[in-house]
Amino acid sequence: MLKQFNRRAISLVVMCILAVLLVRIRVAEQGRPANKLMADDVAPKSGQAKASPKQLSERINLKNADGQRTHEIKPESNGAKLVGADAKEIARYSVSEHTLKIKDAADKVLGHIVRHDDAYKIEDADRKNVLFKIAGKSNGDWSVEDGKQERLYRIKKRDYGFEIESVSGASLAKVKLKDGKTSLRNAKDETLFSTKDHVSQLGLACVSLEKINSEPLRFGLLVQLTIDGRL
Repeated sequence: MLKQFNRRAISLVVMCILAVLLVRIRVAEQGRPANKLMADDVAPKSGQAKASPKQLSERINLKNADGQRTHEIKPESNGAKLVGADAKEIARYSVSEHTLKIKDAADKVLGHIVRHDDAYKIEDADRKNVLFKIAGKSNGDWSVEDGKQERLYRIKKRDYGFEIESVSGASLAKVKLKDGKTSLRNAKDETLFSTKDHVSQLGLACVSLEKINSEPLRFGLLVQLTIDGRL
């Protein structure tokens, strides 16, 4: 009788231990963060292709104050194409990871736009020299420098969009968003370009930066900043 009791007691203890272990395992699994995967979950498999870089999803039509189209940016399979009012190609943009290659209509490389966190560098065709750099600030403003790190512009965040200022603080241009239309305006508040298409306000501000003395490069910033979803 005593032996039978001991067997039942031992069995009961074993079952209790197993139950406690099971509960602990379940708690540990439930407590693991959803985004913290095991090594096997995230390890790249042999031959697995990398994710494709983001592309421009919609065309952008820019019009002047009279409502006439001046530029159009057309999405393509590996980037975008910039055409003028006469529909002739001005520049072509090729997108790769963190980099936008810029070519003219004759297929000559003009430069590259390289993204580093909250900064964008415009490099020359050979990628040996930095020509310009725009960098974001914690307050939403941006600064524009040349390759010698000399400041050229300030792009200040405003309630209506952005204001472009000279180094001395003079207002040069503004980007405003109103009633679904984004417009680039000069210092007299006259419309230079406007669009109802999805576009980066910061990118449109860069179109006004005349010291970046290349239209394909300025519009390249518009393309890259729009792809990156910059306001």
